Amino acid sequence: MINIHDVRNYINSISGFVGLARKHADDQKKLTEYLGKAEEAAAALKEMLDELEASESDGSFVNSKPDKDRIGAIDLKRILIAEDMEINRELAEIILKETGYLVDSVPDGIDAIEAVKRHAPTYYDMILMDIEMPIMGGYDAARLIRKIGREDTSTIPIIAVSGNVSDEDKRKALENGMNAHISKPFNVEEMIATIKEYI
Repeated sequence: MINIHDVRNYINSISGFVGLARKHADDQKKLTEYLGKAEEAAAALKEMLDELEASESDGSFVNSKPDKDRIGAIDLKRILIAEDMEINRELAEIILKETGYLVDSVPDGIDAIEAVKRHAPTYYDMILMDIEMPIMGGYDAARLIRKIGREDTSTIPIIAVSGNVSDEDKRKALENGMNAHISKPFNVEEMIATIKEYI
């Protein structure tokens, strides 16, 4: 079923891929690739809105939880991305890899915790943690990572990622063991500046 979180994520992805296309306007291959990704996101959003229109007309619309089923580095720093929307994960991966980072990605907070536990201490240099994920959200995942009990998990930078940018959201991120907050749609310069502030 449709959720405003899903709609916002697709809009964020379209904006992000269009931004990357503008950045690489002189590179025909990348320009075509990123515009193609923006078109895919737009098509998925249209399908979602068509479904919403149909469900409203027959009275079956329910505002449910997000449906996740729809959806070599310069300095050798490795970043873990936790994001439930596949197209947003892909966008973040592209931005970070182009900047020179190694990247792993997972679709949920539980998977982020397991990835940290599975690898040796200091394997990850940073975690980008989406706040709204359907099984375990970013706040809970960040708190549990801090409680794993290894030295690295008490100090690894965890950056909250959210479409909400109020002072209250930033305060909640800090209260739940996160170091900073970046907004969606991604502002590439802001995103990279925040990452470089911590690693």
